[in-house]
Amino acid sequence: MNEEVKLPTFSALTNNEVDEQRVEEWDRQRKEQEKENYFINKSNVGKKFLDKHLSDYVADTDEKKNILTTVNQFIKDVNDDKCRTLWLCGSTGTGKTLLGSCICRETMGTFARSYNIKDDIDATKTFKATKTKRQVIQRYAGYRLLVIDEIGRGGADERDYLWQLLNERYENELSTVLITNMSREELKEYLGGPIYDRFVTNCKSLIFTGASYRKNEREI
Repeated sequence: MNEEVKLPTFSALTNNEVDEQRVEEWDRQRKEQEKENYFINKSNVGKKFLDKHLSDYVADTDEKKNILTTVNQFIKDVNDDKCRTLWLCGSTGTGKTLLGSCICRETMGTFARSYNIKDDIDATKTFKATKTKRQVIQRYAGYRLLVIDEIGRGGADERDYLWQLLNERYENELSTVLITNMSREELKEYLGGPIYDRFVTNCKSLIFTGASYRKNEREI
């Protein structure tokens, strides 16, 4: 019969071992605090989602369990410095923005809405502009992890700047999450073959269906 392996207590450790454990714990807590401070102050996630965690996504069906498993693996890969792309596609109010926000929390990523990127680019065309279009593209292209929500609502110029932005992120091996109410096929057609071809090897697409959580909130 196998003997039970007992973990050492602090009293059974040498002073050096105790010190090492304390340093490791302090370092872990420091990193967690840095991540939380970044999320609150710099991630650009909306106020509604600042207190949300992955546990707030209710995975009560096999489809949702698969979505949560894929999202957790994506987070692990990004934190291991692997370049990945994730598409969150489908019905409104089904948790796509919630998960995109949680991905930012877990990876120190940056959240952006497609129409806000367009506004930043449009601002470069005014007489008071302090930045060029190129500088705006480079800023968004440089984030370690970028979540872009509301794909398909940025107007006629959206595909032009998305092509530049996503291509630069691809060439610099930086991970990206795209969120849209389009279907996977509609998003592929909307972005165009050249962009899709660049992402297909490292890309996962998740399809969200079912009733809207917002409808349930309105009924409460």
